[in-house]
Amino acid sequence: MSRKAKRRDSRRESSLYAMALSQFLKVRTTTDITNFKLAWPTFFPDAFWQWQINPAPPGPVDSDEPLPQLAPVSGWRAWQTVLREAWSEKFPLTETIRLLVSPTAPWRDELADMPVFDFQRAILLLSVERWRAKFCLQCGEPFAAEKPATRFCNPECFGLSRRVYKRQWFRENLAKTTERRK
Repeated sequence: MSRKAKRRDSRRESSLYAMALSQFLKVRTTTDITNFKLAWPTFFPDAFWQWQINPAPPGPVDSDEPLPQLAPVSGWRAWQTVLREAWSEKFPLTETIRLLVSPTAPWRDELADMPVFDFQRAILLLSVERWRAKFCLQCGEPFAAEKPATRFCNPECFGLSRRVYKRQWFRENLAKTTERRK
């Protein structure tokens, strides 16, 4: 296989990872989790879905009073929130690092031994090729664009937007069109 073909295959694989990451942003229910895990079984470490975070108390902490104990939050949901923020800000460096390291750090003693997961490849791709991280102009859902000019997440959203645009244009230009025909 030529170097050019290997690069093309690598880009195609990276695009798939970015698409999976945009699908993860849409996960909301346990059914969504199950479907995502079936579609992308090795995308995250196995323990990612059981990960719990002890949230910090809101506001300034007074050193005289004991810290309130807040209920743990699911780590994947907290990570999803950070991902959504990073996506909307086009993956700034600090958020990119948080996203890359946080899901794997609790289960690793040494960074040298840390495996590379598909989600990390997707985050790196989106931090380097920031134009891929977009929100659909029709439905507002996040998606990973294949080309810089892509503005819609799927053909249905594009078609709906196109129909709305054509109707609006027709209403605005109906009088002119009718007058020209006379």
